[in-house]
Amino acid sequence: AADCRGVVLSNRAYLSVLSEVYSRDPLETGGIFFGNVKNGVWYVAEASDPGVYTLHTHAHHEMDNNYHNHIYPVLSRLYQHGLCLLGLWHRHPGSLDTFSSDDDRTNHSFADARQSRPHCAPDMLLPQ
Repeated sequence: AADCRGVVLSNRAYLSVLSEVYSRDPLETGGIFFGNVKNGVWYVAEASDPGVYTLHTHAHHEMDNNYHNHIYPVLSRLYQHGLCLLGLWHRHPGSLDTFSSDDDRTNHSFADARQSRPHCAPDMLLPQ
């Protein structure tokens, strides 16, 4: 994002991503980054897994929307200032340097949602 001057990933978020990636190898997987933005720096405090009812293939994954709508407030209340949805993360097995057409659509939808609420993503993370 244009207003992003840097990203700080907590150890917990980093380990959560690694744990999920290794547990699904060699399939695609992903989740959501939660945190806050201060002075243009994005602080990622938490990284979710994709949820309970998910789909994983070598070229695609689908997350559990109900799970994320549940976990967002649960994680947020652990932090004094709450958390915002900062972004989505996912792993492409064998390649991390190219966005797919699905990625492009998701990224554009997310960017549109962030523009409507520049300091925090929508209250409901994903359609139910």
